[in-house]
Amino acid sequence: SYRAGRLYAAALAARGGSLPAHLAHLGAASAAGPARQEASAVLARFS
Repeated sequence: SYRAGRLYAAALAARGGSLPAHLAHLGAASAAGPARQEASAVLARFS
C-alpha cells in the first residue's frame, strides 16, 4: 500500500539510507506532506 511505502521511506531515511530509484516518488511525497499527496493521488485517478 502507499502508506506502507511511505513508512518504509521514512524509516529508511531515519536510518540514513537512500531509496532505490523506482521508489524515489515515496521520498518526494513524504517531503510534500500527506494531505498534498493524498489529494494529488485522488486527482490523478480521475484525470
